[in-house]
Amino acid sequence: METEKEILDSLVAFNRPLEELVPLVWPLKFRYSAPITHITRQDIISVMNRYLAGEFDGDTLEFWADLVFDRLFYDVPTSGPLEMETNYTDAIDNVLEILTYEPERGHPHTPEFIRQLIDELENAKLDPVEA
Repeated sequence: METEKEILDSLVAFNRPLEELVPLVWPLKFRYSAPITHITRQDIISVMNRYLAGEFDGDTLEFWADLVFDRLFYDVPTSGPLEMETNYTDAIDNVLEILTYEPERGHPHTPEFIRQLIDELENAKLDPVEA
């Protein structure tokens, strides 16, 4: 039997079909007040590159991003079971939010748009240091 961390790691890597992941991942949203795994800029870039290679469509990319985004924040101030890469939370949060919501705002996931997001993550600045 898979551990919950293994299930979330599969979500982050997107190495299983959504139809298989959704029923496994959905209940995990509500169980944690502390993260059990993390997502990095490279994880997101990898998924976006697979989209650009034609492995799946824009709706699938959007749904994946929504599943991930929802596991990062679901009930402020409590965090979800996923944690973002240290020092790059602003960039990761921004790209996941764009992947999740921009299609609804009339900005489809075109290859050019996704390449811009990849560039944003690859060249992300460190999060500002809080005083």
